[in-house]
Amino acid sequence: MSNQAIEKLSPFKELTDEQAELVDDVIDFARKHLEQDHPAVYTILGDAGTGKSVVLSQLFARIQKAARIQADSPFYGTHNYFLVNHPEVLKVYKQIAGPIKTLLKKDYQRPTTFINQLDKRNETSDIVVIDEAHLLLSKPDHYNNFYHENQLVEIIKRAKVVILVFDPYQVLRMKSFWTLDRLNELVAPYPHQSYRLKHQFRMTASDELIDWFNNLTDGQIK
Repeated sequence: MSNQAIEKLSPFKELTDEQAELVDDVIDFARKHLEQDHPAVYTILGDAGTGKSVVLSQLFARIQKAARIQADSPFYGTHNYFLVNHPEVLKVYKQIAGPIKTLLKKDYQRPTTFINQLDKRNETSDIVVIDEAHLLLSKPDHYNNFYHENQLVEIIKRAKVVILVFDPYQVLRMKSFWTLDRLNELVAPYPHQSYRLKHQFRMTASDELIDWFNNLTDGQIK
């Protein structure tokens, strides 16, 4: 199972044309907003099986390669993080980073760890990528050392650019209660852009049927 997960999330996995164009678009968004004096947010929406995480994996690998070895890149020397609240998924990302010279295991963190460590060091970050943002805490969780009201709000405060993926159908617990409306309300004060991935890699059906289903569910969550 671990090997399957690593293969699925590999930054070397071949992307579809849509996914590759999305990565380029997010890179361009981050480049434009990196030097602004306020945070900016890019949201990638999509149901389970639409390839959101593999897009983030390749995106982050490109950013970190530029940050560490491409001296002519606007990302060179930037301090960037990849956050995910699911411990098993985090473990997979760290395994992926192991043999890649431009990726470090410490680049991948739990959101609470990221927030508390930056506060302890009195630091901020440049680009933060968040996988499964629908699992971010939306209320304090003292057991896990999170004492603020909302993890996404706190992450945005500590970053110049935030890139996240979100699926409202995968909210699992009340302390991670999210809706698309709530997400939109939180990012509304900042320059933001969004994109919805619709092509299903897990569902065997015609594109027309999948489009119909996506349009139906879009209406239910707005």
